[in-house]
Amino acid sequence: MRDLNALKLIIEKTLVQQVEKISLVDLVDLFVEYAYIAHASDIHIQPEDEKVRIRFRVDGILQDIFGEIGIGKIIHHEIISRIKVISGLRIDEHLTPQDGRFRTKVEGIGDINIRVSIMPTYHGENAVLRILAETQEWKLEDLGFTPNELEKVKKSIKRPYGMILSNCTTG
Repeated sequence: MRDLNALKLIIEKTLVQQVEKISLVDLVDLFVEYAYIAHASDIHIQPEDEKVRIRFRVDGILQDIFGEIGIGKIIHHEIISRIKVISGLRIDEHLTPQDGRFRTKVEGIGDINIRVSIMPTYHGENAVLRILAETQEWKLEDLGFTPNELEKVKKSIKRPYGMILSNCTTG
């Protein structure tokens, strides 16, 4: 598995290349790998008037990781087409919402399931890719408890009765 910062640099170098030199297969795979390593729940590809925003939802907050690059609208249609192809969606349909899914294998990680939602907007098609990684492991310490709260939860887990309820905002 690659380092998050190294992966970000690879994606940035890819995005600043000429459109003809960019491998869209690799680019979409890099987005998924980045999302997995960053513990993002989803990837948002949002067209705007002049550019495209690629944002990752991490801990319920959408983060514009590549905002300073200014991804051109030229590549937007190509990214959406690639996502549609691997999701089994119609690439010739641009005016109605579409939902699909695909599975990809990331080196060093394993299989990752992705649920896809494509929605037409004024500036083009918006895509949301929900990361459903079967291999992603979460530890109790990763949930953001304070040390005191973590100790309370660990004690409660050992009890033979009761229930632990955990919830969060959806950002």
